[in-house]
Amino acid sequence: MTTTEIIAVAVSVVSGLAALTTLVTFLSTRKQKQRDAGAKQASVDASLDTIKLQNETLLQSNRTIVDKLDGQNVRLSRIEQTVADANLAELPRQIAAIESSVKSAHHRIDGLERTINNKI
Repeated sequence: MTTTEIIAVAVSVVSGLAALTTLVTFLSTRKQKQRDAGAKQASVDASLDTIKLQNETLLQSNRTIVDKLDGQNVRLSRIEQTVADANLAELPRQIAAIESSVKSAHHRIDGLERTINNKI
């Protein structure tokens, strides 16, 4: 074997080793990138699941609040109807009539007391 052939074989071996090293590096890097992408996707999925659960909790709380408000609205409507049925506009007139009646009763009672006191 000549020197040129030995150099050619050595260059071929070095080139083969370089190609093998490049291939191994490429495969390991690709696997690492796939792992990183998978981990990132898992993190995003977990975050989305958390957001979904929080959203469902908020919606349930919102439904509970709406139900309570509906109940309050029903009670308020009943109270408004009771007030409307009570005819509060008539109260001042009725109070004035009662005061007048009480005043008249006092006058009669005073007259009766005088009559009784005069007879004694």
